[in-house]
Parts: sequence; structure tokens; C-alpha cells
Amino acid sequence: MSAEPMDMMELSEQDALFNAYLDDELSERERDEFNARLRDDPEFKRAYDGFVGVMQVVRALPFEFAPDDFVDKVQGRIRQRSRGRFFAENFLTQARLPYEVVAVVMMIVMAAVYLLMEAPHDAEIVDVANPSGWQAPADADPRP
Repeated sequence: MSAEPMDMMELSEQDALFNAYLDDELSERERDEFNARLRDDPEFKRAYDGFVGVMQVVRALPFEFAPDDFVDKVQGRIRQRSRGRFFAENFLTQARLPYEVVAVVMMIVMAAVYLLMEAPHDAEIVDVANPSGWQAPADADPRP
């Protein structure tokens, strides 16, 4: 933990430090440095006291669950205000294929194309009368 002035420290870093102190997540050395800074820096102490006050108010708020249809209502309102650009109910959004299925199909197509491109190509026409391609020596008797 550094001893830089409060205005140099970002607010989010300072809040994270205050939160870690309140939740007892600092090491013993960091806790000692924090306490020393509280004692020596009145502006830091004032910011910490304000943070503690806000956290006490927030923690005192009652916990409420969102209604079951909350997400549907929010999406409906967004759909209405965006004139269907977001959360539109159409065929494409209802019949979505999982990403994995699309990936497997693409891999199969790519493998098939690779195999077709790498298949051996006949460079010469095979003689139907002599498919093995064996030729008798020129001085051999052509009779069987």
C-alpha cells in the first residue's frame, strides 16, 4: 500500500481498499499500514468514515427479490422502445442453433473438402485390355 495523496489514488482503488479493510481481507502488514494511514492522514480518514457511513446505509436496506416477470417486462419495454431491433421475436431468434452444432458441421464440411482435394487423381488412362499396366518385353513372343 502506498502513501500517495488521496487525489492521486483512483476512487475505485480507494473504495476497493476500504472494502477489503471492512471485510477483513487485508494481510496483517497491510492492515497495520492502513491503520497508520487512518491515524496520520485526516483526509484519508474522512473519506474512510464517509465510505463506512454509505456502506452502513446500504447494508441496512431490506433485501428484495425481483418479480418473476421482471425480465420479460424489461425486455418487452426495450423491444417496444427500440421498435423491434432488440429482443425481437422472429424466426431467427427462436430457431437458433447452438454454436457447437455449427462448429461441428463446419469441421465435417472442411474435412470432406480436404479429402476431395487430396484424393489421388488418375494421371493416365488405364488400358481396359491390360488394367495392370504390365508390358511384355519387346523381344518376347507375343503368343501365350
